[in-house]
Amino acid sequence: MKNEDNKDFITMFINFESKLKAQDQKSIDMTVKQIIELSTNPIIMDNLSFFC
Repeated sequence: MKNEDNKDFITMFINFESKLKAQDQKSIDMTVKQIIELSTNPIIMDNLSFFC
């Protein structure tokens, strides 16, 4: 897996946190959908297990 994919994933979580603070429900729903889509990708999940 490329390092850029990791950065994108981390950036998405940072953006998700900002959206939570902004209480923008529509954006949060979209971001959750993206996270769920990414989390069903086994390559990304293998990589994320490194952080956990």
